[in-house]
Amino acid sequence: MNEIVLEHYPVSKLPDGMRQGFDAAAAVKGVIEQEGHLSEDERWPGFAHLSKRQSKPVTIDELLKISGRIGRSLLRP
Repeated sequence: MNEIVLEHYPVSKLPDGMRQGFDAAAAVKGVIEQEGHLSEDERWPGFAHLSKRQSKPVTIDELLKISGRIGRSLLRP
């Protein structure tokens, strides 16, 4: 995603509608980003394929078996 960051930007150079609430002599930081829809690859680079995976819910018994296997594998030297 592209963005423009303006640091230490003079409030006096802002459009009238954006100056409200700021001291005229102050400096501000502004971030400008394009709004719109991001593709899966832009939102999750490298992980877009995961959203397409079909998964089924795991039962409590299956979860206990999985956690038991993980625990036993951690105890092995």
